Amino acid sequence: MSKKIFALCPSILKQKEAMDKHCFGDCGRILVGILEIDGGCFVPCREENCKYEKARQDTEGKSAIKGETVWLRKLKEEGE
Repeated sequence: MSKKIFALCPSILKQKEAMDKHCFGDCGRILVGILEIDGGCFVPCREENCKYEKARQDTEGKSAIKGETVWLRKLKEEGE
């Protein structure tokens, strides 16, 4: 069974603000680094049970990194 890594994209509308507030502020478990997936830049995270997560999309088969399954994570926006 492969490990999971979650990828967040700061360029998605309001995603950067949510990442700054929740990932770097409230939670603090986000990893330092950048993942390049399908030409986009993403920030990695290993927190599987994110209470700020709105949705996730499995990219297995197209974006595996060193045997790890990558999931794209979308965070909730203010008020959700």
